[in-house]
Amino acid sequence: MGSTSNDVRLSRAFELAEGKLATTVGYFTSIQNVALTWNFNQYLMQASGDKPALLNSAATVAGSPGLLAQGTDVWGGCCNRAIDAQYKTNALYTNLGWEKGDWNVDASLRDDKQNASGTYNQAVKQT
Repeated sequence: MGSTSNDVRLSRAFELAEGKLATTVGYFTSIQNVALTWNFNQYLMQASGDKPALLNSAATVAGSPGLLAQGTDVWGGCCNRAIDAQYKTNALYTNLGWEKGDWNVDASLRDDKQNASGTYNQAVKQT
């Protein structure tokens, strides 16, 4: 996983007879790359010493010592997935702030553009 973001802005304050006006305009951009694979297994083990052994039982998978559940059978099939995606965000924004005495009024606008591309695969529970 990796992420890069930038926020470039220009700000200026003006002293007016009616108070102080602060202005900001900016451009935010970010790119996040996600390459992630989750595979979970569940094992039956001894609760002893520094090197517990894997245990077999009637519930373990044949030929795989101690393996109770593999992949999608674990935790209801929720957690096996493969993601290879890129997320991009670009946003233009502006802000105005006005101050006079005890009064302070702020207003801002932001226009986000987001794009996601790539693949997302999730296994379903085996029956």
